[in-house]
Amino acid sequence: MPAFGSLVSPYTHARQRLLALADDVAISRGSHLLKLGALMEHFDALVDFQIFWPGRYSFADIGQFLRARPSVLSLALPGSESLRQLSTTQLGVYAQDDVKLSPRLTLNAGLRWEFATAPTETGDRLVGLQDPLGDSTPTVGTLLRTEKLNLAPRLGIAWTPSPDGRTVVRGGAGVFYDINTLPFVAQTVGTNPPFYNQVTIRNPVFRNANLPPATVLSLGVPQYDWQTPRLVHFNAAVERELPGQVVLSTAYAGSRGSNLVRAGDINAPVADLQPDGTRVFGSGRPRRNPSFGAIDYRSPDGHSRYDALQLKIARRFDRALQFQASYTLSRTIDESQGTVPTESNGSVTHRMDPDFNETDRGPADFDRRHNLTAYAVWRTPALADAPAPVRAIARDWTISALLAARSGNPFTVGIQENYSRTLARVSVDRPNLRSGVDPGAIILGAADRYFDPSAFELQAPGTFGNVGRNSLTGPGLATVDLAFAKPLRTRWRSHEAQLQFRLDVFNVFDRVNLGMPQRIVFAGVRQDEAPIGSAGRITSTTTGPREVQLSLRAAW
Repeated sequence: MPAFGSLVSPYTHARQRLLALADDVAISRGSHLLKLGALMEHFDALVDFQIFWPGRYSFADIGQFLRARPSVLSLALPGSESLRQLSTTQLGVYAQDDVKLSPRLTLNAGLRWEFATAPTETGDRLVGLQDPLGDSTPTVGTLLRTEKLNLAPRLGIAWTPSPDGRTVVRGGAGVFYDINTLPFVAQTVGTNPPFYNQVTIRNPVFRNANLPPATVLSLGVPQYDWQTPRLVHFNAAVERELPGQVVLSTAYAGSRGSNLVRAGDINAPVADLQPDGTRVFGSGRPRRNPSFGAIDYRSPDGHSRYDALQLKIARRFDRALQFQASYTLSRTIDESQGTVPTESNGSVTHRMDPDFNETDRGPADFDRRHNLTAYAVWRTPALADAPAPVRAIARDWTISALLAARSGNPFTVGIQENYSRTLARVSVDRPNLRSGVDPGAIILGAADRYFDPSAFELQAPGTFGNVGRNSLTGPGLATVDLAFAKPLRTRWRSHEAQLQFRLDVFNVFDRVNLGMPQRIVFAGVRQDEAPIGSAGRITSTTTGPREVQLSLRAAW
């Protein structure tokens, strides 16, 4: 069950001030268009997140809650100061040349360089760990060291192979960096000793949790030798103009991400390696760095992969009709989704395995295999030969239709407690898939039991389950909206006024589009426990019921 109390204090504050200077120059010479530019941005950010200020008890399940048996207490000690005033400066310069090699061939090439200074704090209250598993005390005043050589080349081409100009081939590739470290620093910088002291107590006494004599403090830090997150994006497309003002296009788009930021507690105990290769985290084992408790680490060591086939057909507005339909078949794989809980929908943002990224590699939270959108607009004819009453009622209507249909997002089945004994403060563990279960039969589809919890079982304590991250897919979405609009002309006080009557119908077929199911299957208290009763239950929808809206707009 979720925590008893608030994750953060009712008092949280964040403010950002930005000063930007930019200049761009374009020079046209013959077949060349040269573009040069520079951008400098200075950020001042005030952050005050009083994490665990009132204390937070976590319970494995409703039974443990009713028995007043919390599993974890997270608490900020008196005298902790969370206010931080951060600053950083970013710089970028670029040059790009668009050259027309022939009437039917255009090439553009460019290079961009970006750099960001390491964040500083006005009170010199930044705390870092250059060696998180080896340092015995945090380093005050030194947080991280940023990369300076962030070169981002770009290349694009547009080619019209036929003289009639009805076919166009386009392609391009580029490197993109995320040089801003401030968001990752702000998430943890205000909760580190010696200025902010937070502790994690396991199996505390409810309401009377006396601190152990030698309390070990927890902290959160980014990796000291910071690698800039990078994305290589590329695409190729063919567009063909067909008769009737119709344009058909086919495209491939892809990207490869590296140095993506991942979060998680890396200060886990050392696992024992069994003869069969299984790693077991023993009960009561000390953390790898006994000088600290949890080390909530931000490390740029993640990867992602995106591949998509994109199809589109469109008709320009001609003879009272316009339409467009787009379909994307895609796949996105990564090892993490964000670094704070609000950035994840169907999984968790923290790593499960402190040693290997591969155990968290799977479909991204935002992966949607199929995505179809279509719309059409039709204007009724003037009906010049129709009787006046028919003409007045039926002409000049604009009828619009919008269709959206897409497959569901993936989600991860999980265990509430730290069943693997890695001492992680976030519920990151996953169970085993029961032997003999058909993975294709796990999804049931009903709101009260979207997936079958009995398909899973708890593995041996102190080990990781074999269920992959985001291995199940949530409900899809399908909806149709209609709109009818008709202009009306009238006169008011000798002035001509334009009225528009409009009727909108949302979710025409009143389809129930289900939200994500409750993904926690086990409490993780003992190995022989049954699945949680709420596992697989859906209590929300992503769209509302059918809605009809009438409106009248006047303009004069």
